[in-house]
Amino acid sequence: MAPTEAFRSGRIVDTLHDVQIYLVPPDDIDRNTMRYYTIDSEKGIRLATALVKSLQRRQPVMLIFDKIVYKWDVAKAKQYYFDVFPTIYEQHGMLFI
Repeated sequence: MAPTEAFRSGRIVDTLHDVQIYLVPPDDIDRNTMRYYTIDSEKGIRLATALVKSLQRRQPVMLIFDKIVYKWDVAKAKQYYFDVFPTIYEQHGMLFI
């Protein structure tokens, strides 16, 4: 599944400290298996991977945009997701598993 296809079934959470884009339904994530990878430290972007219960495999489950490091909002996070993340995932996706 392409990253942008995954987003259509996910959700966005806008908190005080970050914007989270879920790539899979939150209740399908085994939170005990989560790992975090820094994508861009200057802009405060991290990728979380975890075991997806329904698929029984590890994959990217969430992008996290830190509002303290950079002035993220939902629109900017969505734009990054659609414009930049597919290229990153295509080039480095297997490194995150």
